[in-house]
Amino acid sequence: MLTAMSGLLKLMTASLVASSLHSPPAWSPDGQWLAYTTATSGAAGPQAGFLVSPADDPTAPPSRRPAEGPAPAAARRYRIWAREKATGASVLVEDSKDPVTAPAWGPDGHTLCYGRLVLPIAAGPAEGRKLSLEIVVQEALDRKRVVATIPWAEREADANVAVADLEFCWNPDGQILVIPLPGPSPSLVVLLPEQGRILKTIDQAERPAWSPDGSRLAYLAPAKARAQAKSLTLVGRDLGPGSSLMEFADPCGAPFWSQDGQSILIAGRRFAMGNRGYELLRVFLETRGAVPILALGPPILGTLSTSLDRQQEQAIFTADLEGQAPAIVFGELRTGRVFKRLHPFDDGRRIGAIALHPDGQIAAVRVQTTGDSGLPLLCDLVSEEVTLLAPDASSRAEWMASMVEAARLLVKTSVPDRPGDREAMAQRPSLLPVPGEIGEQNPASLRLRRIGKIGRAFLDTPANPISDARGESAAEPTDELRLFFDYLRGDHTAAEADLDAIEGRMKSSGNRLRFLALRAQVLLARGEPQRARSVVDYLTSAAGRVRRVEETPAGFVSTDVGEPGGPLWARYLAERIDAFPAASSGGTPAEEEEAADFRLPPLMNEIPGGPIDAGAAIPFPGRNRGFVDLPIPGNDPPAVVPPFPRPLRRLRPPDLVAPPGPGPRE
Repeated sequence: MLTAMSGLLKLMTASLVASSLHSPPAWSPDGQWLAYTTATSGAAGPQAGFLVSPADDPTAPPSRRPAEGPAPAAARRYRIWAREKATGASVLVEDSKDPVTAPAWGPDGHTLCYGRLVLPIAAGPAEGRKLSLEIVVQEALDRKRVVATIPWAEREADANVAVADLEFCWNPDGQILVIPLPGPSPSLVVLLPEQGRILKTIDQAERPAWSPDGSRLAYLAPAKARAQAKSLTLVGRDLGPGSSLMEFADPCGAPFWSQDGQSILIAGRRFAMGNRGYELLRVFLETRGAVPILALGPPILGTLSTSLDRQQEQAIFTADLEGQAPAIVFGELRTGRVFKRLHPFDDGRRIGAIALHPDGQIAAVRVQTTGDSGLPLLCDLVSEEVTLLAPDASSRAEWMASMVEAARLLVKTSVPDRPGDREAMAQRPSLLPVPGEIGEQNPASLRLRRIGKIGRAFLDTPANPISDARGESAAEPTDELRLFFDYLRGDHTAAEADLDAIEGRMKSSGNRLRFLALRAQVLLARGEPQRARSVVDYLTSAAGRVRRVEETPAGFVSTDVGEPGGPLWARYLAERIDAFPAASSGGTPAEEEEAADFRLPPLMNEIPGGPIDAGAAIPFPGRNRGFVDLPIPGNDPPAVVPPFPRPLRRLRPPDLVAPPGPGPRE
């Protein structure tokens, strides 16, 4: 029995991790607070030396290698946070060892409701112990209560349980709460929170949504005539038999009621519409007809998440679309026009649940971090500025590790694979790209630069005091991370200063050589190939001369350090320096190129003859409103146009010439 309990615990933990990417954040009705969940595992972020010891290096110390497999269930903490929009301060709402659902704000904006899955105690009596979902209402930081407990026994064997994806639905007056339960046969539990009494359980139902006046409840149910199809169904407040409003081939997400309660907005795909893909549809209650108002895209491979602003003028959605990179699509409902399509973090990371701020300018969206888990971030849809949400030390470490891993994969997959460089690449000690390896117009360069900008701003954000008070602050290699992000975002002057600070505290001779090779990259990026070449020449001459002496039970053993990457890597750096464009080195123009003169001619000392509008570079509105009037029969011929100027030349500042001295008197 204990083995069965342990297996169930692992199953539920794996299910939560796999679905946390789609756990929806929730804005309060006034838009002042954002509530969301995290599943922290205590995983370590980048360790000291990660810049010169990539994670896929088999010779790297164990402390620098990524952890394999999910963290033990006992090490996980499931938390709910509330972040204030104005100050950015985070408040811990729930800290549990058991999985929790997504939080839902009450209509008043001061109450949070969520579910907490209670797991059996393996060491206790097994008879009669079943999984259950506790419904918790949090009315203040120091006041919360369990209003109901719903059995979960029939869902224990379901491998697709998505606890973190569950989102409760309040009716407008805050008196009724609808709780969706997942599984092969999903159902809706209608609950009176104040009394803790279950009014009704609606079988074969999911995705609930109350009308603005609270008189009707819309949800999705299996279609009667078509297999694998869904029916948009309505029931009254009396929870009587439901009536089908419209059937869909593949609806995605919960429906949204219009402000007047006369229509419903829902994302999905209609029958017999060919390959039009997914659309945001408006279904009218009176005519039971639907009109498309926003095209969402081709067939969807994953879960689609949709959100609207308070006035229902703007819509935003995320999805894994076939043949396209994951992206946020932001559009206008009235015109059906798409404003922009963007990825807030990196194109190689999946995007999960999204929530649009009531004012329609900021989006809270989950982005894949490590494995299949996801953490939320805030994206300003106008400026595209990003704020990573890391309320505790574990989330901060997970963001750091994800950015380092994203950059490592980009460098690994974007550097051209040339047969002559494969041995040097195998000895590569640097996580950062060498200048010239990835072209400036390569999309990977833009992605690396964006990671650097986001990471540098995130590094300057102080950790949450709550984590410090709990003793959860984790040491991170701040100097190396600063160098890493400064280099990626293109601030090579700051990167050189960061490198100076690191080398000043370096004690290991092997690491000194590794960071010395990194200095050659920084110098080359700054446009100083001569200094970079001198560093590489020293590394080439020092190869095999540095030795490590270790004391073993058999005595002292001397071995070659063999860093940084061996002579092949130094030779590769030398080749990159030789191929570096001369124009990027800050040198002077070639002698054969004639430099242009910046000096202006003396004004009004001499006016050349001829009409003023005859010049080739002085626009003057004549009869033809051009530079020069065209000849017209019977009129005088136009002035002679001087020849075109010489081709553009490279510009050089003029040499300063001393003014002539006074001449002899007459």
